[in-house]
Amino acid sequence: MKVLVINSGSSSVKYEVFEGSDFTVLSSGLLERIGEGESRHVHRAYGPEGTVREIERRGRVDNHREGFRFILSLLVESPVIKNPAELVGIGHRVVHGGEDFKEAVLIDKDVLERIRALIPLAPLHNPANLLGIEAAREIFPGVPHVAVFDTAFHQSMPPHAYMYSLPYSLYALHRVRRYGFHGTSHLWVAKKAAAHLGKPLESLRLITLHLGNGASAAAIREGRSVDTSMGMTPLEGLVMGTRCGDLDPAVSFYLRRATGMPEEDLEALLNKGSGLKGICGVNDMREVIRMESRGEPLAQLALELYCYRIKKYVGAYFAALGRVDAIVFTGGVGENASVIRKRACEGLEHLGVAVDGVKNETASGEIAEIGSEDAPVRVLVVRTDEEREIAQQTVSAIERVGRAGGVSISTAGRDSGSGGTNAVSNYRVIEILRDQRSVTIRAVRPDDKGLFIDALGQVGPESRYTRFFAPKKEFTASELQQATEVDFVNVVALVAVLEKDGKDRIAGGGRYVRIEGTGQTAEVAFLVEDAFQGLGIASRLFKHLVAIARDVGITRFEAEVLPSNDAMLRVFERGGVPVTRTLESGTFHVVMDLNPPHPPSQRGADTGEG
Repeated sequence: MKVLVINSGSSSVKYEVFEGSDFTVLSSGLLERIGEGESRHVHRAYGPEGTVREIERRGRVDNHREGFRFILSLLVESPVIKNPAELVGIGHRVVHGGEDFKEAVLIDKDVLERIRALIPLAPLHNPANLLGIEAAREIFPGVPHVAVFDTAFHQSMPPHAYMYSLPYSLYALHRVRRYGFHGTSHLWVAKKAAAHLGKPLESLRLITLHLGNGASAAAIREGRSVDTSMGMTPLEGLVMGTRCGDLDPAVSFYLRRATGMPEEDLEALLNKGSGLKGICGVNDMREVIRMESRGEPLAQLALELYCYRIKKYVGAYFAALGRVDAIVFTGGVGENASVIRKRACEGLEHLGVAVDGVKNETASGEIAEIGSEDAPVRVLVVRTDEEREIAQQTVSAIERVGRAGGVSISTAGRDSGSGGTNAVSNYRVIEILRDQRSVTIRAVRPDDKGLFIDALGQVGPESRYTRFFAPKKEFTASELQQATEVDFVNVVALVAVLEKDGKDRIAGGGRYVRIEGTGQTAEVAFLVEDAFQGLGIASRLFKHLVAIARDVGITRFEAEVLPSNDAMLRVFERGGVPVTRTLESGTFHVVMDLNPPHPPSQRGADTGEG
C-alpha cells in the first residue's frame, strides 16, 4: 500500500508518493501555474538503484480538481499507482491548526469547517490548503485523508511561552497567542538526532534550527516543544529571506504615519520585502554570501544580522532548557551553508558549543556531526524531510483511530505469514479481497446510499453472509437496494463473502469492524468504543462473524482487551459462545471457543436497540 503526500498552494500542487511499509519515495512532482494560460507539470518516478524517470507536460489546468486528475493520470502512466485503491491514505500539509489540532487527524466535514474557521490566522495559506483537500477528496473519494499541521508540534508549549502580554480577553475572544510553525521539520530532525545520538528522544534537550527562506528555532525538552521563535504568524522570530522577524510593533504605526502606506502594503513589506531582501536586495542566501565575499557592505550587514539573531535565540533556549544535549541545523540554509553554521555558533564556547572547521566544511549526507570532539554540546546537521514526516503521521493517524477501542482479534492458529493482526479503522470503508491482491473500495460513506449500492456491485453476487447492520434493522443486499427509509448515518457495517475456487472468502468492513482472509487464515479486527451507542448493533454483528467463522472452519477467537473497555467484553459475552478471560500484565486475554456451536446465552440478550 502507498501514501500520497500533498502540499497545495493557491496555484500549485507539490506531491510525493511513499511506499507505506518503509516510506521509501516512489515518486514526486510539481504542478504549477494552475488557472493560468499554460500549466506545467513535472513528475519524477524513482526506480531501483537510484534511477529516475522524468515526465514533463504542459497544458491548461483550470482548477485544483482538474489538477489532481492530471496528477493521477501521470501516477498511473508512470506507473507508480495502478489504481487509487492502492492508497492507504493521503496526507495534506495544513499550515495553521490553531489550538484545535494538536496532532494529525482524519479529515471529515467537521475538520474541514474547523480549518476554514482558522483562515483569519493564516489567510495566505489555509485557503490554498483547503482547495487542495477538497479537490483531492473529490478525485480520491474513498481514500482516508489526513490533515498534518505545521503548528501541531508546538501545541505542547506552556502558557508562559505562548501567551503575549496583551489583555487576556484578546486571547479568550480572538485566540491571539503564539502558535509556531515548521513543526513537522522540527519533529523530524529531533527524532533523527535522537537516533543518531543513540538515546531516547524523551531523554534529550535539543535546540533545532530550521533555516531556509523561512526560518525558525525550537527548544525541545524530552520530545516536546517548549518554545519556538515564530509566533501567531510566521512573521515573528529569526531574520528570514523576505520576512523581518522580531520587530517593535510601534514601527508599523510609525510607518503608517510617516509614509501613508496602506495597511495591505505594509503587511506585504514585512512579509515579502524585508529580511535579507530588505537589507541587501536579494533573499537567496547563496547570492548573499557571494555578495559579501565581494565586499558589499549591505550583504555583510545582512549576514551579521541573520547570524546574530540565531545566536540570541540559541542563548535564550539554553536558559529555557537548563541543559542542552545538541544543536541541530536543518533546512536549505542550515544544511548547506557552512559559513552560517560557523558564525551562528561563534562565541558560544562558554556554553559548551564549538564547531570543528573541517567537519563543518565537509558535512554531507542525511546526518553529520560538526562539533569539536571535546565540546560537551553536540552540533549536528540533519537533512529534513517534511513530506516523509507527513506520510508517517498520516499512517499513524489512521492506525491511532483503529486502536481507539483498545482491542484487536485474530483467529487462533492463523498462518504466520499473514502479517499479524489488522489494525481497526474507524474510517468508514469497505475492503474487498480478490484473488491474491487487496482491492479496496473506499468510496463508501454511511450517509450515502448510492455509494453503498455501488460497492455492492463490486462485491459481486449476493452471498448469504452479506449484511448491513443499522439501528433496529438488519438488511441483506437486496433488501438494502429496495429500502426507501434508512438512516444511513448509522449504517455501521457491511459483511460480505465472495466465492473463489470453492472456498468461502471472508471480506468486509465498516465503521466498527473489518474482516478479511480465507478459510483458516481469516483475520478479524473489531472495535467497540466505550461511548458506542449501538451495543445492540455490535452484538448482532459479532454473532454474524461467529457464524461465518464456523462455516469456514475457524474454531477460536482470541483477543486482548483493556479492562476499561467494558463495552467490548459485554459484546463478547452476548456472542453466544463460551468466553474465558485471564488478566495478564494489566490486559484481559480473552478466548472464545467457536466449536462446537453453543446456543446463545439469555444473559444480556440483544435488545435490538440502536
